[in-house]
Formats: sequence, structure tokens, C-alpha cells
Amino acid sequence: MKHISAIMSSVVEVKEKWAVWPITTDSGKLIWGRKYIRVQKMYSGLAGEMPIPIWTELYTTNEWTLEQIRNPNINDRRGRSRPRPWY
Repeated sequence: MKHISAIMSSVVEVKEKWAVWPITTDSGKLIWGRKYIRVQKMYSGLAGEMPIPIWTELYTTNEWTLEQIRNPNINDRRGRSRPRPWY
């Protein structure tokens, strides 16, 4: 039996968002009234169907910077694109 990734292609979306309501990141930090980064991996459907979200990670801007420093090939390995700088 083949793995799902052999049949369906995966897409990783990176978005910079504003926390209007309190949000807890994966590290347990509470964000409210600041920018945060949402990384979402989705599998695209077989025949042009809507993408199926698999997992979502939330990062503060500082955590996202550390993630990029720890994994310099982050775009090649996971297909992530980098959001605009916050400054």
C-alpha cells in the first residue's frame, strides 16, 4: 500500500496574520494584539478538489526567525515560503 504522499501532492502555506483574539502558539505562548506566523500543510485533491489541511503550526515572529536560523534549507526541505519581514 502506498503512502498518501505518493498519490497526493503536499502544499505548505506560510501566512503572516494579526492576532485580534488571544491565540496560543505551539510553544504555549499567548499572543494577542501582535503579528504571528501560521504555517499550514495541505494535501491537494486528486481531481482538482479543495486542499485538505493536515496540520497547522503557529509561531511568534521571534520563534519563526529562530526556526529559519535552525533550518537554513527550510524552503527546500518543507516547501515553505518566507513571509515579509515585520520591520
